[in-house]
Amino acid sequence: ENIYTSFENKPTAEELADMAERARLNIEVSNIYMHCKLLSISVLYALAELTGGDAPIALFLGDLPTSKSISPAIEDYIALLPPAKGVELDMRVFKLLRDGRDGESQFDIKNSPLAAYLYALMGDKDMEEALKLAVYPMTPDDATKLLDAIPPQAVVKIALSCAKICLTRAKKLEMIAARYEA
Repeated sequence: ENIYTSFENKPTAEELADMAERARLNIEVSNIYMHCKLLSISVLYALAELTGGDAPIALFLGDLPTSKSISPAIEDYIALLPPAKGVELDMRVFKLLRDGRDGESQFDIKNSPLAAYLYALMGDKDMEEALKLAVYPMTPDDATKLLDAIPPQAVVKIALSCAKICLTRAKKLEMIAARYEA
């Protein structure tokens, strides 16, 4: 609550209140943003667990592009659509996930297409419910429970997209997608 201080009325009470409100909003956005990222990575963890166990994230998402090479990546296969009708979400967070930050980060990639995709389909409420099932360590049963908590079309799309990148696990990923197709 008291993250800013004032001395001799500098900044003013009004300026302090404005600064505190901006900080509160930043923390709110950061919290939702991190939950979206955690859910997306947990879905990948679930797919990894059900297809052979732990693996580098690049196996499922593709390598980060460099100035010398570009390899297939998850965003090549998952269209970043606007939020689904009736889905309640924070557009600031969605745009941040979809478009990325204005500046470069030392600790994170610019945008998060998989997290944006899930958030657009699920919104705040369903995302938070599914996140309760994102556990570590994750057993195959835990993985299935998590995948069951997200929209089936998302499981299908993500599993089939990962199958195009993760060729060594493509058959198992396609089998997972087939289970969720209806």
